Amino acid sequence: MQTRLGVNWRTGGAKELLGIIMAASAAAAATFQAPAAFSLGDAANYALIFDDGNGNTLQVYPGAGANGLAVVGNVGIGGCGNLDVHYGSIIDGNVNFSGSENLSGGGTINGTVSANQTTLATDISNLSRLSSTLKGETGAGVSVNGNATITASSGALDSSGNYVFNVNSFTLGSGSTLTINGDSSHGVVLNFASGSPTFGGTIVLSGGITSDQVLFNVTGNGNTLTLGSSGSAPSLTGTFLDPGGVINMNNAVLSGRLFGGGAWSDESIGSDAVEIISPVPEPGTILAGALLLLPFAASTVRIARQGRPALAGPSRFRVQAGAPPATL
Repeated sequence: MQTRLGVNWRTGGAKELLGIIMAASAAAAATFQAPAAFSLGDAANYALIFDDGNGNTLQVYPGAGANGLAVVGNVGIGGCGNLDVHYGSIIDGNVNFSGSENLSGGGTINGTVSANQTTLATDISNLSRLSSTLKGETGAGVSVNGNATITASSGALDSSGNYVFNVNSFTLGSGSTLTINGDSSHGVVLNFASGSPTFGGTIVLSGGITSDQVLFNVTGNGNTLTLGSSGSAPSLTGTFLDPGGVINMNNAVLSGRLFGGGAWSDESIGSDAVEIISPVPEPGTILAGALLLLPFAASTVRIARQGRPALAGPSRFRVQAGAPPATL
């Protein structure tokens, strides 16, 4: 049995459609408020970005996912960096190079491989600028030595709606838990001005804050950002940014994103069991899609007034999901 929607296009049905879309857009705008926090921009389409200016290689090994699933999400390789997807590992997403395609290994990529992606180069530049800007802001001092809880509102609130902290000392070993409590309307930034932090314990978010609103900003050059532990695999949550350092991840689960690699050295992801899960798109994506429908609806009204159905034309917009969950 087929059900037809009872709309008469000649007698104002298109107007009804326009009204429905406008009402839905207004309702979405009223209920959704974009979080006041730092913005990753287009880089939010990536689970992993490795930037290198000296021909070094990011090694991706078989991951903890099914059949060696290593990355579920998009991977970006900046500068003249190389990507070695080892045999038995799977990247379930696209791989973009800002320069030439330098890909090796016997692994599987379930997506496109593209070279000379200028947008990626811009993303990397913007991430470096974001790191530098946040580094220069006033932050509240904080120390993490084993189990700890950070309440977002105890940080220094900047003009963008971020609660900023300067990390004075940091030890998060296997078995320890760092809890970050904050609402969904503000970001939390933890600046690491020196040293090479190791995240060997668990990171838990509470109070409504998401992984795209928590930034671990490791600054300086030549440091090493290590995610994982030789013990049980910790569960980490947040966005990790280290534009000038080495990134290594091993035996860990990350719900978030990992950006960095500017130390000009070979780096590795997942020589032991590793999993990265990228966050889903923010509700703003849905609102943007609804607003993009308005020109189509208005066009339908004009055509309907002429007494004929609207003809399907070429798509003038596309809806793109954010980076899917990533496993390394």
